[in-house]
Amino acid sequence: MMSTLKPRHPLYLLVVWCVLLTAGVVEARVGGGESYSGSRSSSGGSSSGHSGHSSGDVFVILRLIVDLIQLHAHHPRLAIVIDCVLVGLIIFYFNSRDDQAESFSSQSPRREIVSDRQPIHERFDAWRKYDPNFSEHLFFDFVMGLYANAHMARGKRQIAAYSPFLSPEARQSLAKMAPPELAEVSGVIVGALHVIDVALPGPMLRVRMKFEANYVEKTQDGKEHTWYAVEEWSFSRERDLLSKPPGKLQSNNCPNCGAGLELNPNGSCKYCQMVVKAGSLDWGVDAITLVGREQRGPQLTTTVEDVGRDEPTVFQPNLGAARTRFMEINADFALPVFLDRVKHIFRELQKAWSSRQWDLARPYETDAIFQTHRYWIEAYRKQDLRNVLDDVKVEQIKLVRFGKDAFYDSITCRIFASMIDYVEDAKGKVVRGDKKTPTKFSEYWTFIRSRRATQCQQPNQNCPNCGAALKVNMAGECAYCGSKITNGDFDWVLSRIEQDEAYSG
Repeated sequence: MMSTLKPRHPLYLLVVWCVLLTAGVVEARVGGGESYSGSRSSSGGSSSGHSGHSSGDVFVILRLIVDLIQLHAHHPRLAIVIDCVLVGLIIFYFNSRDDQAESFSSQSPRREIVSDRQPIHERFDAWRKYDPNFSEHLFFDFVMGLYANAHMARGKRQIAAYSPFLSPEARQSLAKMAPPELAEVSGVIVGALHVIDVALPGPMLRVRMKFEANYVEKTQDGKEHTWYAVEEWSFSRERDLLSKPPGKLQSNNCPNCGAGLELNPNGSCKYCQMVVKAGSLDWGVDAITLVGREQRGPQLTTTVEDVGRDEPTVFQPNLGAARTRFMEINADFALPVFLDRVKHIFRELQKAWSSRQWDLARPYETDAIFQTHRYWIEAYRKQDLRNVLDDVKVEQIKLVRFGKDAFYDSITCRIFASMIDYVEDAKGKVVRGDKKTPTKFSEYWTFIRSRRATQCQQPNQNCPNCGAALKVNMAGECAYCGSKITNGDFDWVLSRIEQDEAYSG
């Protein structure tokens, strides 16, 4: 019979002490790359749990202290060895905690810091030395569109049609996800998109993304199955290519001639006759990994503590200089008008979210974030739930970053707010939250506007182009003048929301 460690065995004591002492270091990473416990689902990602030691841990620690004393009485030499190991672990543990807190402890009482980490967009900035046209906004829109198109092609057994964007290995991975009885994939909505890693510029530009998505698979017998899936996609592109301008980077078009993506049997474009290798003329997918998938929706009734509101505000380095440059380029920029726009969008989105009428939010969000938020609205609808948001108050707005690329200006704000936030079922029963106690939170919201745009003169309730009452279709186009107003061509629109405990500047 295999022997086991008894509770009083000296090695047992050492193992348990090691686990307890290192638990704090492990906890600091829980949820760090996937979902965050800082705020509501309006972040575009689900929230999950928070960590902490329970009173049971205290009992275990006291019991181990008693056992250690007894160990000194019966095995003094071994006890001394364990003492030395424990002292080393304790020193390591507290040094680790000091390292984690170092960037906050020396700050002023205003609890504001300048990020000393290299955020993702700073790594993207390094790419612009080779490709001055690179735009994060356009890139994110492209990858989300390609994800949806590739999965719909999987349902039609037409993955090969996307060979200009998908490597043979990526196409093979997608094909493995298609069961023999699959007839169609529809309703593809990306619920969250995470940048896992951005490689420094080499001969190729490389970035790894993680998708959380829902889609519906219809089988040949007519049955439909809704899947929640998590996948990692690795993208690459030749370094010295120049990114296409807005409207030209499309996953349904040939990367060479721009015509609709139609291929000959040999894989060449029907229009320009060129065979395009993934990544040679535009972004391609090198690899796809299915992390997991299951037939369920997101968990919407879990109570999550808001933990990041008291974190220091993270400002971009040299914020003052960046703001001055922005003001010089945009001489007509009026800060009070911009802040009014931010407050208006913030309140309108909460109203649309609470009513589950997400079409009301269409004028204020880019295509990508609108689709992400629609995912969560539909998730509530499918589970007969409603996330009620009431008594919405914007307490403070801090401008933390001014950015630009070849096509867009961007401003990131930290918004401090409070609201009544609870979830009720179809019968009106509260299944999460509190109808009476307001939730206080903060989030980082990034707004973009075309660099060709000027200060909008229309009220927020009107089309920023023609001035008619605001009525926008699902394509983001004004019902009266036909202009697409959700791409920032005329006024500021919301591009991204990041949680306060996750934002790195």
